Amino acid sequence: MSEKIQETADDINESLPHRVNPPDIGLGALFKLATPLFVANLAIMGAATIDTIMAGRMGAEHLAVVALGGATAVMILFGLVGTLQGLSPIAGHHYGARKLRMIGFELSQNLWIAFFLALIAIAVVMQRDFWVNFGGVSGNVAEMTRTYLAACAWGLPAAVISRSFIAVNSAVNRPRVTMYVSLMMLATKAPLNCVFMYGWFGMPFTTSSGSSIAITTRCVPRSSSGRKLRSCGIS
Repeated sequence: MSEKIQETADDINESLPHRVNPPDIGLGALFKLATPLFVANLAIMGAATIDTIMAGRMGAEHLAVVALGGATAVMILFGLVGTLQGLSPIAGHHYGARKLRMIGFELSQNLWIAFFLALIAIAVVMQRDFWVNFGGVSGNVAEMTRTYLAACAWGLPAAVISRSFIAVNSAVNRPRVTMYVSLMMLATKAPLNCVFMYGWFGMPFTTSSGSSIAITTRCVPRSSSGRKLRSCGIS
């Protein structure tokens, strides 16, 4: 009887998280977690500011295209990806319990949701006539806005999928991954805009719609930001 009790106790001990010290829940730990996310958000705002400045140098029509097209794409994107943020507390719970493989399982399920949300986002953003009429624009601005939204649609899948990895990175105490990727995107924003908006190196995109192509190009590396998770045993 005592042997069975001992075996049961051993099983319970094996299932419990192995933690030498209690988790740090002080202000310093919160600051360490929040600062990279704050910097990442500043980088995203900086990219939008660069778009506005560079489009403004091309004229009022181009600035209107970036304003309407960008606002439409961002509204659709963040209107859908809020669902994916539910992964963060789930992954944080598993991380605290040291169930790292369960994080990988939950992430894979979240990526399936992201895939279908990306299809919805593409379908909605491609209703270009609706958004042009909703914005009350016409003529050259309307035509450039249609081109802008069509180019944005190619980058939406990567932008949506990246939110799954952002949620996990925060949950497993690795927010710097998100910060580094966002800073890399900010650093490449102006050069890519010069290529696609101003027509550098012979590129034909010399209008504000090139800004959306630059956004699409920057979204691809962001969707691969989850590679760091493999080094943590999450699969």
